[in-house]
Amino acid sequence: MGAGPVTSDRNYWSSARRRRISRRAMLGASAKAGIGAAALALAGCGDDDDTLVLLLPEEEEADEAAAEDGDQVEEAIEEAVPRRIGGPNPGGKLTLTWAQSNSGGFNPYISITSSDHLGYLGYLYDSVLGFDNQGRIQPELAESWELPDDLTYVFNLRPGTIFQDGAPVDAHAMQANMDYVLETPDIAGLSTARAGVSKAVSREVINDLSWRMVNAEPFAPTLVNFFSSPGTGMLISPAHFETAASDPVGAGPLRQTGYHEGENWTAERWDGYWDEANVWVDEVEQVIVSDGNSQWNAFLAGDVSWAAPPGGMTKRLQEDLVDDGYQVLTGSARTWQQTWFNIDPSREPEISLFRDPRLRRAVHLAIDRAAINEIATENLGKASRGPVSQESWALLPDKDYYADAPNLEESYQLRDAAGYADGVPGVYLSFATEFHRRMAEPVHNQLREAGFDLEFLENTEAVIIEWMLGTEEWQMAVLTWESPFDPDPVLRNSISALMSWQYGGEPGRSDPALHPDDEVLQALEGSRQLVEAAAVGPSQDDRLPHYDALFQNWTDNGWNYHIAQYSAGWAGQPNLRGFEFRDVDGWIVGDGVKYLWFDT
Repeated sequence: MGAGPVTSDRNYWSSARRRRISRRAMLGASAKAGIGAAALALAGCGDDDDTLVLLLPEEEEADEAAAEDGDQVEEAIEEAVPRRIGGPNPGGKLTLTWAQSNSGGFNPYISITSSDHLGYLGYLYDSVLGFDNQGRIQPELAESWELPDDLTYVFNLRPGTIFQDGAPVDAHAMQANMDYVLETPDIAGLSTARAGVSKAVSREVINDLSWRMVNAEPFAPTLVNFFSSPGTGMLISPAHFETAASDPVGAGPLRQTGYHEGENWTAERWDGYWDEANVWVDEVEQVIVSDGNSQWNAFLAGDVSWAAPPGGMTKRLQEDLVDDGYQVLTGSARTWQQTWFNIDPSREPEISLFRDPRLRRAVHLAIDRAAINEIATENLGKASRGPVSQESWALLPDKDYYADAPNLEESYQLRDAAGYADGVPGVYLSFATEFHRRMAEPVHNQLREAGFDLEFLENTEAVIIEWMLGTEEWQMAVLTWESPFDPDPVLRNSISALMSWQYGGEPGRSDPALHPDDEVLQALEGSRQLVEAAAVGPSQDDRLPHYDALFQNWTDNGWNYHIAQYSAGWAGQPNLRGFEFRDVDGWIVGDGVKYLWFDT
């Protein structure tokens, strides 16, 4: 219906499949019942099975009295709304499921996970910059940007854009946000969102719509951080910095209307949005459903607009869904899984045993990434070639950075040489989500076969992150990371975590100059210097040799290992239109709210 989808009836989709009424039969019936011709429109044109939808009130221009039979009704419709057929129909409610509550709150500057971005934050906050389906930078809150030299960045804000409280999105708001992000740590005590302004030596308002920043040194990933997720560019209305975690006020397409921990999150279309013409749904609800099977069953029952099947899309499932009339989108996700090691020097040796590089190397050689990809994704995902997403431009196309793996014989030798001939005990952490488990469990099984007798311990993402940050009683973890564009944010944050988090237990502990005999810390510093070198070049071609050296260094040291990249598969209800796959990151075009509408 033009006013939105039929979502109140839980059996809508099954009943719709059982009972199909042809277009001409419906037209004839409507004429006999006295339904006006302008009350009906056809979403599509072709055979007699075209879907019927209600027109918006302003389109009811056909002469109802002329509707004597089905043919007359059809002619009246085509004359009244020839341009409306198949087009966007404003209204309706997107109902989605999310596996967990927003544990980090709704302040984008303190969030450390893009799960919050895709599940909540992207609807509430627009970024200074955006990106297209090829990962190229696009205007968003800033309609243009300038780089007068290698150090200077000028952002020209979009005229007339406002926050959801009516405050202007201007250069003064930009300055206030950048001041705020520099003084606000994220929930891990780090500075993930500061990356865009971390090199700045000056920041100033040029005029009401233009803001300038000058870096101390060339830093090529600067612009990436203004559209990364969450990142530096998700602007908050300055009057709401202190309350953003619970009561978000951004400049995104939706305005929050409710949040109930463990139950649901709701938002409504915001009429003041700068690109409001491309937002057609009236409401969005995220229902918190931790179990993937329950999420999927809700979708099949017609209660959810789109969903990913538990464990990922398979070829057989895709065929079955299409046969049943659903829409299916498939491709590569920007999400990949990697190992992490506890190298905190303040922990007892049996906890921080992976400070020994031989054990980290032994893990690398024990993992058969191709087999994991086959088991976990039916080869719809990708085995890794380096510690970044395979979509990254920074990977040399013909080089396999893990060509030496797997090699169980060498893995055994390294384990034995490190003093663990009888096996490596410990705790192995993993998120409890279905898609994560499908890849984490094969990794754990392979490691057990290689003599790493690690207890598999899983919990929600929030709990696992808390345990990780405590660096207590765990030796190894498998985490999910994302990197569709520039590798710098992931690699920089990884080194920052290892040096500042696991080495930050005492004053000066993470300063390599104060600990010249700490081989692990000195090796981390060497990797950090390569990260910095790779970020300086003005072009991607200039940076490629630096990343080649960095990736080899990363593998040699085994700071963490990229295991495999997930596949992405979404199923949508038949009446959802504008439902398209964004190849660069495996998400829905428009971050799942823009460009979508319903035709029934």
